[in-house]
Amino acid sequence: MTEQDFKSATLEAFLLRLCNTCESLEAKLSNQSTKEVPAWCTLAQAAELKGGTTAKNLQKRKWQQPCCGTQFKLLNGTRCWSRSQIIRWLEVTDNTLESYASECGVDISAYFRNGKTVTSKEA
Repeated sequence: MTEQDFKSATLEAFLLRLCNTCESLEAKLSNQSTKEVPAWCTLAQAAELKGGTTAKNLQKRKWQQPCCGTQFKLLNGTRCWSRSQIIRWLEVTDNTLESYASECGVDISAYFRNGKTVTSKEA
């Protein structure tokens, strides 16, 4: 075995381990994301899943809630969204919020002035 063959075999083994590690991590993340989302989520649970926000902030900004504050079901008097709605909402970023709102049938242009967001009280 030449030195070049040895280096090729070493590199090939490393790449195989790297691919296996990536596949393992993807599987863990995939399982984790669907296992953590309950069948029905309250606003507080949704905020915790989303991270970077609180239920109190989302209460002020309905356009940032799951389904832009619409399409919820009342369970024991609490607004809840289904797992599929929450998973879709978790994918929404600031850049995709406007298209997401239109999917939900909500016009959010009233919540933006000069490129800045305003609370529902100010709108």
